[in-house]
Amino acid sequence: MKVLIVGSFIQIVHRLEEMVSEIQGIGSIYSAVKYDEVLPILKEKEINVILLGISLPENKSIELLSEIRAMYPAIPVVALSISMNDYVYEQCRLFKVNYLLDTYRDFEKLTGIIHEMTVNAGKNNSTNPDPVRLN
Repeated sequence: MKVLIVGSFIQIVHRLEEMVSEIQGIGSIYSAVKYDEVLPILKEKEINVILLGISLPENKSIELLSEIRAMYPAIPVVALSISMNDYVYEQCRLFKVNYLLDTYRDFEKLTGIIHEMTVNAGKNNSTNPDPVRLN
């Protein structure tokens, strides 16, 4: 399984890389800290899961999420947000995010979610109609 981690805070991206690398079934991990790095990775690699930090500068995260869904609707997206508000929730619901996690409260749940995705790889992984808000 190939995972793409997108976030604006390099320290969080590195921590996510460490966490994901410990999950059985993960083959490759790619990361991007800038908006313009993401689409080339998606075009060149066959990404199976995207971890997207909803904190890119200038609200680029939502714009990026929109592009990802338009171009790659079948790739599961796990969104991590520092600010869990109605706007973030509604945007994630609109773009059919599979999981919406609070970065502070739900960080430790991420490995279980990714592990479940590796176990279910190849099965019908259609997007949820509503993101899961784990708080």
